[in-house]
Amino acid sequence: MITNTKQPYPDHLPPSPLSPDKKGQGKSSPSRKDDQWLTLPLLAVDGGATKTLAAITDEKGTILGTGISGTSNYQVIGEDGARLSIIEAIKEALSNLGKKPNEGDSGAKGIAFQRAVFAIAGIDTTADLEIARKIVKDALDEAKVS
Repeated sequence: MITNTKQPYPDHLPPSPLSPDKKGQGKSSPSRKDDQWLTLPLLAVDGGATKTLAAITDEKGTILGTGISGTSNYQVIGEDGARLSIIEAIKEALSNLGKKPNEGDSGAKGIAFQRAVFAIAGIDTTADLEIARKIVKDALDEAKVS
């Protein structure tokens, strides 16, 4: 269940595991100065064994758009299936938001989130974590989301 706590997000949250680390590894975000990207505060994805939920919120925690799709547990559906479920949920949340990259008046080439949080089922080992990170990175890239 997605609920709205109406609490602002703290500035002291740790960086995303997809963010560049001190050695310069990891996923790089588009320049926030690039007006070709639409920037939003938060993307949250709950990828479970039976369904995947995505929610987009504003800076106050108000839910702006949600999306739902099938399982994103790669041990159940495979890596490609998990990636496609994450993409579908994100795109549905964006569609419900009313702002889509490469469409309409926005002219945006993609969506950039200040923070993204993923809870993905099927992560039991360090190897699973690495696979899940790749699935999430690939899904974000394909959905034109950063």
